[in-house]
Amino acid sequence: MTAKELLAARAFRWCLLATGLLAVLAMAVLGYLRWRPVAAAPGWQYAVLVDDVEMIDSLAVSPAGELLGTTQHNHGKGELVRFDRNWQVTTLLSGLSKPAGLLPWRDGVLIAQEEQNMWVMYWAPSGARPLFRSDYAEGITKLSNGNIVILADRKNGELTEFNPDTGSSRILLSGLDKGEGLCAMPDGRIYFTEKQRNSSLYQYQAGEGPRAGGKLALFGGLQSPGFLLCTSQGIWITEDRTNDGRLLFWDFARLQVIAEHLHAPQSVLIRSDHELLLAEQGRSRLLLFSRNSKP
Repeated sequence: MTAKELLAARAFRWCLLATGLLAVLAMAVLGYLRWRPVAAAPGWQYAVLVDDVEMIDSLAVSPAGELLGTTQHNHGKGELVRFDRNWQVTTLLSGLSKPAGLLPWRDGVLIAQEEQNMWVMYWAPSGARPLFRSDYAEGITKLSNGNIVILADRKNGELTEFNPDTGSSRILLSGLDKGEGLCAMPDGRIYFTEKQRNSSLYQYQAGEGPRAGGKLALFGGLQSPGFLLCTSQGIWITEDRTNDGRLLFWDFARLQVIAEHLHAPQSVLIRSDHELLLAEQGRSRLLLFSRNSKP
């Protein structure tokens, strides 16, 4: 082997070694991000209640007081499930396609499915039936007049109001860019986001009068927001990010970070004045957050 060939062979070996070291380093970084513990804000703690519910997504309490959830599998593999007092999981309804919204309604719950031309399903202890069709229904909420509002997660999506008594519907807003997260206040204020980096929280005023209609941006800087929960104190927001999702709270004046390093956090459900549940989809977990004082 000539000196030139020897140098080339050594360079090749060093290249292989460097590539291997970079691969090991990349795996270490990914492992750290994957298992990095959730960081809660001062005054907050969290505990794992369930850690084996794959693709856990929406949460709701049924009119009968049972804790329900959905698993967000697509193509008919999603489910509506119930958590008992020992946190055991029972399937109530299968055959759902990416169920991404859960709303207590009458004697049961409405289930929105985030695929094209799918039924919004009504489930009650007496059985399940389709209510109305919708495209890519990501969020579902209800107004004080009893009407239901659906948000479509697609390009050029819509915010649509549906009257369950007459079967009629009307588009409130169109041209939305993959709407995500939806909740409403008793006075008709509807809040939603669009799932993108540096997204904004938007407000729409339902009803009649000079304040009704229009898409009002309230603040920006949200990173892939995925869920909203309206309360009288403010709005809970989760950011659906794989390695660094956050749980946020907006008190109508300032935005607070309640938890970081979550893996694809989804729905939030208030359990009491000082406790809330959070579906952490990326780790297949149901978390309980508790606080020492109000945020």
